[in-house]
Amino acid sequence: MHSRPKTSFLSSPGLYASCAVVMMGAGAAAQQVEYEITVLPQVPDAIYSYATDINNAGQVVGFSSFPWNPYAYRGWIWSEADGLEFLPDPPGEDRLRYAAQAISDTGFIAVDGGGDFGNAWVYKDGVYHMTGTPATPANCVDVNNAGDAVGWYGSAFFGVHLFKYTLAGGFEQLLAPQIGRAYGINNHGIAVANSGADGWRIYPDGTAEIIEGLPSFGSRSPSRITDGGIITGSAGAHDFSAGFYYTDAGGMIEIPWISTWNWAVGVADDGTVAGSSSNSIATWIWHVGDAQVTWLPGLIDPNSGYRLDRVEAINNRGQMVVDAHVDDWQNPDRLIVLTPVDARPYPILGQTGLRRGQETEFVTSGAEPGEEVYFIYSTAGLGEGPCPRQLGGLCLDLLKPVLLGTAVGDANGIARLAVTVPSRAPLGQMVHTQSVIRRGPSGADSVKSEPFYATITD
Repeated sequence: MHSRPKTSFLSSPGLYASCAVVMMGAGAAAQQVEYEITVLPQVPDAIYSYATDINNAGQVVGFSSFPWNPYAYRGWIWSEADGLEFLPDPPGEDRLRYAAQAISDTGFIAVDGGGDFGNAWVYKDGVYHMTGTPATPANCVDVNNAGDAVGWYGSAFFGVHLFKYTLAGGFEQLLAPQIGRAYGINNHGIAVANSGADGWRIYPDGTAEIIEGLPSFGSRSPSRITDGGIITGSAGAHDFSAGFYYTDAGGMIEIPWISTWNWAVGVADDGTVAGSSSNSIATWIWHVGDAQVTWLPGLIDPNSGYRLDRVEAINNRGQMVVDAHVDDWQNPDRLIVLTPVDARPYPILGQTGLRRGQETEFVTSGAEPGEEVYFIYSTAGLGEGPCPRQLGGLCLDLLKPVLLGTAVGDANGIARLAVTVPSRAPLGQMVHTQSVIRRGPSGADSVKSEPFYATITD
């Protein structure tokens, strides 16, 4: 559908294009951060439950196993406002075997057969998109805001192959005929993968390169890549593993390790790395320049009664979803979300793809429920934009910005705006976007997201 933007502090000529995604980092230094604990509900009748990802709105996905079949999995999504809800059964499946593995800010969920069984899908708003992997066990482990997903399919006997799925182009085998696994994809469509002993970076056009300078021992497995190009992962041999942090500008940094097995499981856009190690205090965060990791158990209420076992994911607000126990190992696992205290929500912008004649959804998390969010765009690029008095003098980061539209935050603080990209918009046109929230008397406390860019495609 077409949106009708409201007139506000920006003039609004005809809608020309659309937006992008950039996420702001968490902020406070690791040793200064304390975390509040939110406990996810236990799933009735489940043997155990796993959390797999948390997006920038604080929505968590995962899956639970049930006693009537050791290979029966059901995927679910949780949010503080809506609670825990199971995903609908995938079409054509005659068994309960599907796990939610990742969630984007725009609500796409990567789903697979769980435990290397069955098919792989991308799910959103009640619709499953079959990724088209061959009829072999498949894992779909990450998805971006455009609905692009990556993973692997096959078996140890026949070989495990990397794949990418896009809504526009469908299934694509990566690095053919090499074997390996694709682990992460960012909002620019750049994927990271492991093949052989090497870590790879794979671009949207299919070109690929080995990531030089990763640890020299064992097999290098990059697991996540941010929109800014930060890559984290782990390298290991049969008796040891260590986490690493990599940028093109700074090269590789081996994350300080304190145990035989150490894993960097996620990274925020500000460079905060979350991970786990194989000892009795197994969860940590780390920043570039830190001489050692900072233990998460020392950053929560010591009287909470929770033992933190394993970090599963981190978002750009610094929230983490963690496996935990209550008091001792005899009690069942619990899933908890750790949220930095005294952190008022700020806008983080996301979008689906910019395709001519197609609807694009712009999503901002970090609004207060009922708060109005302004979405702006520019085809003139980044720079020192206007500083409207209605925003208390807050300066925009787009040149010649245009109001795309407004939307109101829901109970989860998510504002959504749907806009159709004109069918004759120039192919390859770069479009920058930003979201803004007016806050405080005379706009004195107004906030903005980081800008992002995307190009228009067919």
